[in-house]
Amino acid sequence: MAYFSRQSVKKGRLNTRDFFNTPARRERSFLGVFFGVWLAGQLIGLQALAGESFALVGGTVYPVNKSPIADGVVVVQDGKIAAVGPRAETKIPDGLMIISALGRSVIPGLIDASSSVFTKERELDALTPQAFLKVNDALNPFTELLQRVRAEGITTVGIAPPPKRSVGGLGMVVKLADPKPGFSGDLSLRTLKLDSYLTLGLGVVPSSFGPPRSSSSDRLNQYYQMRGLFLSAREYQKRWEGYWKAVANYNKEAEKWRAAQKPQPPAKPASSPVSLGTVLPSALKAETVLKEEGRPEDKKDDKKEEKKTPEPEKKVEKPAEPPKPPPKPEVDLQKEVLLQALSGKLPVFITAHFKDDLAHAIRLKKEFGLSLVVMGASEGYRQAKALGEARIPVVVGPVLLSRFALEFINHQESNAAALAAAGVPVAIANPGGDSISCRHLRLQAAVSVRGGLGAEQALRAVTLEPASCLGVANRVGSLEPGKDADLVILDGPPLSAGSRVEQVFIDGASVFESTRGF
Repeated sequence: MAYFSRQSVKKGRLNTRDFFNTPARRERSFLGVFFGVWLAGQLIGLQALAGESFALVGGTVYPVNKSPIADGVVVVQDGKIAAVGPRAETKIPDGLMIISALGRSVIPGLIDASSSVFTKERELDALTPQAFLKVNDALNPFTELLQRVRAEGITTVGIAPPPKRSVGGLGMVVKLADPKPGFSGDLSLRTLKLDSYLTLGLGVVPSSFGPPRSSSSDRLNQYYQMRGLFLSAREYQKRWEGYWKAVANYNKEAEKWRAAQKPQPPAKPASSPVSLGTVLPSALKAETVLKEEGRPEDKKDDKKEEKKTPEPEKKVEKPAEPPKPPPKPEVDLQKEVLLQALSGKLPVFITAHFKDDLAHAIRLKKEFGLSLVVMGASEGYRQAKALGEARIPVVVGPVLLSRFALEFINHQESNAAALAAAGVPVAIANPGGDSISCRHLRLQAAVSVRGGLGAEQALRAVTLEPASCLGVANRVGSLEPGKDADLVILDGPPLSAGSRVEQVFIDGASVFESTRGF
């Protein structure tokens, strides 16, 4: 028996009037609708519960900071990781929702330290390169690429202006989470760290800005230009230090001048050596009077002499002028940012690919004490020992190329393995441009494994190491109690090309779920 009219079926839409077209069905239909609404509410409640507090049980857990755990458990409460360990040793709170991860792999959310997601290349091209340039002024938060990137397990990205004529700008770290209630298009609501690092470039920088520089003399000139930027920042700092010293001296002189302008109290008259109550002998008294008054004839001569002698002119002292304040230097925003880098408070990400550019980056770190991270490093294997001795982390990328470029002429898949063997902290990024799509970060790590990098090191290179470079390792990058519940569930080993992402959580909330299910 059909409860829909032919017309409504042809149009492919549900007709409520046709659904309740028989009185006998009205009551049962109403109860069915009521039950459906109640069930949907229960499911929504369970989904909300799963988005905040739950336990993943039975999968192989890769904490990254420790060895993998077979038959492990990850307990999530209020969007944070509460416990990680084997099922036999980890207590699951009563009433907590349990999600089976049997036969699956559970890893931290992947982190891309040099992502091109959200960036508008045309707008970045139009901006004048300055150290104080903020990348969040030229982002597209509603890009369609967001969901595809999350579907590959990437949960956190570092975004920065690409270096243009040696200088890029200030980068930021963003979580690829769904907007919170009240979201109005401002990425600061999901920002882990704003203005977190400064981007610079040495040698050939892979971007759309201007002709490439390939000769050694051009690259050496670029190094001295960058060195000149830091030297000018130091001179700028000396001018301001001299100004504040002059201000301190001015304040002291001004205080003395104000004290001198206050009226002085009148001087007290000197007391007579003879007290008023003393009675002198008459002879002594007469002699005293004669000494003080003199004889009458002497008194006349004194008056004549007084008339002849001119009185000296009294000098009128001019009031002292107040001290003048010292001239104030002009504020230079670019040098202010460079001073933050010189103090070590602001990390510096220098893009460098060639061997001599990497040597120049090492010289800058040693001379100015920079908190330095090298990006790219296509020829990093040629400077692996020097980079390891200087303790400079390297973000290798790209590993897979989409087209040939001059800066990648000596590119090798074993680059990351050679750097790691020399003791260099290695992260892997996918900066776009000449590499494959930015969403294939896990594939880049898998290719590095093929080049000789250990599987655990490669997983660390796309999780904890980039988190350390970006300064957010206290929040993300590994599965540890107290960190954000950014989790990825895969149906196979993490770096296997055949493994697929089944579900992604950010802060305990599910942001992607495969339509194939578990």
